[in-house]
Amino acid sequence: MTIPLQVHFRDMVPLAGLEEAIRRRADGLVRWTREVSRCEVTVESQDSRHRQGHEYRVRIHLRVPEAEFVAGDRQGHEDPTVATHEAFSALERQVEDWERRRRDAKRQPGG
Repeated sequence: MTIPLQVHFRDMVPLAGLEEAIRRRADGLVRWTREVSRCEVTVESQDSRHRQGHEYRVRIHLRVPEAEFVAGDRQGHEDPTVATHEAFSALERQVEDWERRRRDAKRQPGG
């Protein structure tokens, strides 16, 4: 199953390898939920004035019929691949917790 995905690059040249890695990670989200209606990933290069180089932030916005998730707002890294990995790991934890709570609520008597 392919997730409806949009990938945006801000203040940087799009990286084909990174975009492919993002697509693979997004497609892996179906192990937690198959109900994804939208997934938007923004990779942004931010100028770090206090140190050399750039910091990359990856923000993921995931929407399912009953909830929305955002990850990566506070995470950044000098390597865009690492920033992507950290953002997807945070998102997967959120979705896993939500799916677990939803499943437990269905098991409750009267729920």
